[in-house]
Amino acid sequence: AAEGDNRSLMAQGQIALGELWRKQSKYEEAAVCFVKAQTIAEQIDDEAVVAKALVCAGSLALYRGDYAAAHNHYTAGLAIRRRLDDQSQVANTLSDLAIVTAYQGDLARSGRLFAESLAIRRALSDQWGVANSLNNLGELALMQERYAEAHRYIEEAVTIYRAIGDRWSLGNAVLTLGNVVRAQGELSAAYPLYQESLQIYRGLGDQRALAYLLESIGGLLALQGDALRAIRLAGAAATLRIQLNIPLSPAEQSQLDQALEPARQALAPAVAAAAWEAGRAFTLDAALDQALAQAAA
Repeated sequence: AAEGDNRSLMAQGQIALGELWRKQSKYEEAAVCFVKAQTIAEQIDDEAVVAKALVCAGSLALYRGDYAAAHNHYTAGLAIRRRLDDQSQVANTLSDLAIVTAYQGDLARSGRLFAESLAIRRALSDQWGVANSLNNLGELALMQERYAEAHRYIEEAVTIYRAIGDRWSLGNAVLTLGNVVRAQGELSAAYPLYQESLQIYRGLGDQRALAYLLESIGGLLALQGDALRAIRLAGAAATLRIQLNIPLSPAEQSQLDQALEPARQALAPAVAAAAWEAGRAFTLDAALDQALAQAAA
């Protein structure tokens, strides 16, 4: 029994290390850790840890744009957690599965999964989980252009995250709220939200989140008429995505193209191409400094 306990701790240690690598954008290292964790846990029939390794591998696959793999990992993890009747983790995995389902284009099923997750979390009085579900429902509403509904969901999530002190989740919710108010036409209100999120994720070293922020601020600048800077920031984000192997989903790419269209229309094709290449050559720090300067302007 003691040996089994030790091996379970080893597997959990690999998961913790993998999550650390993932949040630092070290995806290859993270993948190795999750495979090791699953292998160890399966050898000792520790189903809870097997499920956790599967779900973490699913999140990693999601980050890297492999939606089929993410869906399979999440589905397998969810089945185990339902069998174990671990309601808190069932809710977490439903939320994860809803996200990848949305990326795969099935927004109706995604909404049902998010709603099931939220109901469980409210029943458990899980404040962090409730905030997570609200944030996800807000992102889904944003994708469906239901902006007032998205604003209500995300604003409530931000309030909860501030109260419980979860900076990573707060950064994500504040970024989404910035996207919502931008879509609502409240351009000046988006600046401080993007700035806050960027400062959080710069401090945490989450380069995936920073790529989204560069794109979002670029979209805002395009609406503000700052076409050159908009395209440069988007170019810098493209370089970061290539370096990290974290492509946008097709829906996200379409949204970004639409957001940048005013900037591209404002510039001659050769000028736009030169701005893109200039942005592609930015260091990450240079791109972030320029984005922060714009957010503070």
